[in-house]
Amino acid sequence: MQCERVMVMSIQCERVMVMSIQCERVMVMGIQYERVMVMSIQCERVMVMSIQCERVMVMSIQCERVMVMSIQCERVMVMSIQCERVMVMSIQCERVMVMSIQCERVMVMSIQCERVMVMSMQCERVMVMSIQCERVMVMSIQCERVMVMSIQCERVMVMGIQYERVMVMSIQCEREMVMSIQREGVMVMKMQCERVMVMSIQCERVMVMSIQCERVMVMSIQCERVMVMSIQCERVMVMSIQCERVMVMSIQCERVMVMSIQCERVMVMSIQCERVMVMSIQCERVMVMSIQCERVMVMSIQCERVMVMSIQCERVMVMSIQCEREMVMSIQCERVMVMNIQCERVMVMSIQCERVMVMSIQCERVMVMSIQCERVMVMSIQSERVMVMSIQCERVMVMSIQCERVMVMSIQCERVMVMSIQCERVMVMNIQCERVMVMSND
Repeated sequence: MQCERVMVMSIQCERVMVMSIQCERVMVMGIQYERVMVMSIQCERVMVMSIQCERVMVMSIQCERVMVMSIQCERVMVMSIQCERVMVMSIQCERVMVMSIQCERVMVMSIQCERVMVMSMQCERVMVMSIQCERVMVMSIQCERVMVMSIQCERVMVMGIQYERVMVMSIQCEREMVMSIQREGVMVMKMQCERVMVMSIQCERVMVMSIQCERVMVMSIQCERVMVMSIQCERVMVMSIQCERVMVMSIQCERVMVMSIQCERVMVMSIQCERVMVMSIQCERVMVMSIQCERVMVMSIQCERVMVMSIQCERVMVMSIQCEREMVMSIQCERVMVMNIQCERVMVMSIQCERVMVMSIQCERVMVMSIQCERVMVMSIQSERVMVMSIQCERVMVMSIQCERVMVMSIQCERVMVMSIQCERVMVMNIQCERVMVMSND
């Protein structure tokens, strides 16, 4: 154990013990059958999380703050007030909640300095609204009705959701927002001072309309940023235009969509059959919410630290990100994935000041996308196909272990190392300055 290092103690059949001692942080996590005990001690913070079958008790004591969260069978009530920040992680068998969990819907709300990320998931409906700078939206979901009233500086927002309709009226500085959601359609019109980012997703359609100072466009137009997301029957089209970057990805049935937009801000949305992943990265903070059938992943990055705990039926994912290092450990049925990021090395699922890497593993596919200052790396592994495109200055290492497949990719300044191990075949490719070496062992 050293100043900024993470050490994994022992991994057993269904048990994981991780002990991480860092400069100003101590984290001890013991995961057993269906119980999780997490103790994290930081400069002025203490967080203890105990997760059992259907109950969660969280007690966080800080300088002058006390947070207590009690989760019972099918309901969660959380009230936490800190200086200007609210951080709650509650994990249950198939549910995650910060505000309230009912029938089959999940709502997660994380409030940081001046930002709010709200995710509400219903049977086959997902609504994500991210309000930044000076905007806040709070959503409370009940059986088939939602009533939200949020009053801030000079704004009033009222949302009423009934059966299959949504009407939103928001009055801000001198502008109005009206949102009407019907069975299979979404129409969003939002006007704000200088910036608008609204994403509403329903069954199989997404429509985003962004209106700014003197501009009106369908599919999103901003000063130097463009974000377009169009989801139809089973197709996803993402167009991300940044200062000097253009990325277009088209993903279908069982694939992942990753989108990174804006200089120091990232919005990632992954829509799958019944999966939703939303990643919102702002100045120096990251909020990631991934809600899937039986999966929950919550990642929150503050000042320069990240704590991610994803507990699934037979899976455990722990991610701790600090100044310039990251440790990710994912244990699945027959799969082990370990990713470590150090000073100038990048691994999958790495989020830094100006770096974003997202990795999504599905049935038989892996999609990795890393967007950095002027570099993009995309790796897609399918049944019998491997596609790697990586451009970076320094170093990238990706390790993906699946049922009968191992893929290791190490990219350095002028060197590429790819190792793919399949059933009875070993393929090693080493590319150096102007040299190619291939070894195949049949």
